[in-house]
Amino acid sequence: EFTVPLNGNAGQDVVAPIGYVFDAGFRLINNKDAQADALYMADGAWGTDYDKLKAQVSKFDVLESQGTSSSDVLSVNRNVALKGTINSGGYVSLFRSLRPSSLKEDVSAYNNLYFEASGNGIVEITLVKSSISAWADQYRAEVTLSDAQHPYNLPLSAFTNAGGKPFTGEDLTTIVFTQNNSASTSQAYGLNMENVHFDKLAVSNRVQTAAVYAAPSLTAGLTTLNFSLVERGDIQIEIFAVATGQRVFGQSQAFAKGQNQIALDMTSFTSGVYVAQVTQATGRASTKIIKQ
Repeated sequence: EFTVPLNGNAGQDVVAPIGYVFDAGFRLINNKDAQADALYMADGAWGTDYDKLKAQVSKFDVLESQGTSSSDVLSVNRNVALKGTINSGGYVSLFRSLRPSSLKEDVSAYNNLYFEASGNGIVEITLVKSSISAWADQYRAEVTLSDAQHPYNLPLSAFTNAGGKPFTGEDLTTIVFTQNNSASTSQAYGLNMENVHFDKLAVSNRVQTAAVYAAPSLTAGLTTLNFSLVERGDIQIEIFAVATGQRVFGQSQAFAKGQNQIALDMTSFTSGVYVAQVTQATGRASTKIIKQ
């Protein structure tokens, strides 16, 4: 409870010190009568989605964060920690609505999605637009997590969909972080997210390996791995078979700053799902390739 002195004008802006709360109810009472006015404010919420027959969540904590206050940053407030087990063929999704009631947020003025994360395995990040009704047509990118907390900076231009159209952010409603298990046995998973926000920084302002994609991602043998680097450096390129976890390809060489690509011949690989991973001293990113 706090008191605000009024200046007598018909209109006055009042700043309420509420910090980074998720939601809050207000009762406004004057010193003339007992009549109270009430209002309610709420931010978008973190949540989970999974098939209880194919996955278990043993920990889901939404934690206080300080957020980032700047005209160049749109904070996705509060940190989150998720932990559990995914059975074969299962998935767990962690999602964040940007506004209450799935209202859309315009992020077209921002260049990147930034977050700091730790965990294990590949995480598929989906940007859900209200103008797209089919889930398969939403825009996606992937990152590979490690046990150590690591910064990830994904240019919004790196998010792609099945139609190949460039991403536009005028009607974003939700960010979804999904972990799948295509292996034949159950797998433990973990995901810790901090400092999630959109920003206007140029990619070169961050020392980070940008998102990776393969074209085509469904191939009978030949594909091209595309990746963008914010600085020149030695890069390790690896391919892993998802079914066995075995590394089936590895190559290291120096690449230049900016957009790069390398041709991959997967003709001799058995049919299945593979993960191509690009690793630099300052970061790593990965993408999925399906060999027919």
